[in-house]
Amino acid sequence: MKHLRTTASAVFVAAALLFTAMPAQAAEAIEAGPDSPANQSANAEQVYVLDENDAVTQNGQTFYPAPPETQDMHVIMPDVAEDLGINNIGALNREKSRQVEQQLASATTAEDDAPTTMASNASWTSISVYANGHYGPWTNRSRSIQGSHGTRWTPQWATTNDLLAGNMCAQAIGWDYLYSWGGYGYYERQIHMGCVSGRNSVPWGNVSAYPQLRMTNISTWAGLARFQ
Repeated sequence: MKHLRTTASAVFVAAALLFTAMPAQAAEAIEAGPDSPANQSANAEQVYVLDENDAVTQNGQTFYPAPPETQDMHVIMPDVAEDLGINNIGALNREKSRQVEQQLASATTAEDDAPTTMASNASWTSISVYANGHYGPWTNRSRSIQGSHGTRWTPQWATTNDLLAGNMCAQAIGWDYLYSWGGYGYYERQIHMGCVSGRNSVPWGNVSAYPQLRMTNISTWAGLARFQ
């Protein structure tokens, strides 16, 4: 029995010495990623509201200056913020961000949830189609998209007018974060969608904005269509 106690003590001492001799950097090998709960709770600013007064427009396209850190935040376009009654501009604190996110959850849609049929009139937005290759006015979809990194919008359109069907083409608005006008920010891109519904998409990213489309008919007929 005495021999067993002596052996156990020796093992304990050896283990203690081994632990003491371990390199200090071994305890520092694991670093929390940017999406870890610890870092998320430390980041008090989660939502950023763009200021309409900062917008720069050239050739019909708009640029909103915004600092680089907004790429890791949820960015809200001014018209969406106005419709939701959000009066704050810039980065919102954690409590206000949580309130805004709740508002957006009930007032916007994720692109993956967008309907794909004309069964519900409420899910489609009416749009004017001009004739002879001339585009009609830009039209906002009735519900905004709450985007995230990698989000893209794929417009779909349809009509019950046989004179328009098969001859409609569209342009859509997408959003990119890039360098322009002497600084970084969110740039509105006008992109040709072609003449086949649901074939092409536009970049969207981490913004909440209203999808916009404008349409033309390559024949001599004008009329109304719907898009989502």
